[in-house]
Amino acid sequence: MEKIPYALCGETILPREKSYGKICSEKLPEKVIKKINEISDKGILIGNKFTGQNYPERLYELKDSPSIIYIKGTLDESDDNAIAIAGTRTPTKKGKHLARKYAYTLARQKYTIISGLATGIDTQAHLGALKAQGRTIAVLGTGCNRDVLYPKENYMLSQLISENGYCMSEFPPYSRGLLSKFYRRNRIISVLSKAVLIVELKNSPHSGTLAQAYYAKNQGRNIFVLKEIVEAHKESIGWKTLERKVHPIIVEDPHEILDELNAAPHFQKKLIKK
Repeated sequence: MEKIPYALCGETILPREKSYGKICSEKLPEKVIKKINEISDKGILIGNKFTGQNYPERLYELKDSPSIIYIKGTLDESDDNAIAIAGTRTPTKKGKHLARKYAYTLARQKYTIISGLATGIDTQAHLGALKAQGRTIAVLGTGCNRDVLYPKENYMLSQLISENGYCMSEFPPYSRGLLSKFYRRNRIISVLSKAVLIVELKNSPHSGTLAQAYYAKNQGRNIFVLKEIVEAHKESIGWKTLERKVHPIIVEDPHEILDELNAAPHFQKKLIKK
């Protein structure tokens, strides 16, 4: 059997040799693309970090940017204007309503909405953007194939997202979900965005939503939270942890987020508020 010098499992497709300079300046070998296409659903694009083909520019900000990404849908320059929306998988009715409302309003203002396709807040964010006939992006913690997509009940939603934006994963199309992968994908959600809106988080000092906020802070993104959610959960461990470690900006209206992004630098804005 012919030895193929490329790993087709795990997080990336890279040469096993110590040096991979050739791949940096060339397209992926045809046999690698052919192999991927054989195990992938139709319509999955391959993004290459080294050639820049099908590769969002903001990913280069990551020190550990993925070498290969898989995209189902279409890239668009307008996605540079993006806001991420994150939150718990088990939100309150108010949290669901606000996630959809903010996503809808921001999408109407030509912002692409980025989230993670999870149940709860993520789902409502995607739905709000779609209702506004805007673009939305789902960054997955699994591969793009239907049989591994998580959660399974959001498969049809993923199809709608692919028609009005794209689903993207750094994991091969057949890769199943692991907790570590869902945490890891959060760094991509925030780096593709100008800011992150945390709608609601669970009463815990550790969560995927908090991890999302930490990534966003380290990447220099603005982090917003909603006043009425904060007031309702101000005694929760999750909120106290977020406030202590991230110092988010509290807003009452979607247009405050737009004003903040278009206004003076963050530190000047805080001085004005005081």
